[in-house]
Amino acid sequence: MGQEKDELLGAVLQLSADQAAKFWPIYDEYDAEMSKLNDLKNANINAYAREYQQLTNEKSGSSD
Repeated sequence: MGQEKDELLGAVLQLSADQAAKFWPIYDEYDAEMSKLNDLKNANINAYAREYQQLTNEKSGSSD
């Protein structure tokens, strides 16, 4: 899906060669960081789902 997304974005942006040379490295870095954040978010959601039944107020950060 990554290549398809890049192709679509390239078609929409219609960058010149000079613009593309500046844009793509920045976009690739952004995309890699977003991927890491999404992986972390998914790991946290999965951990929460796995541990939900044993979740205590202390673990949840709740003051109740």
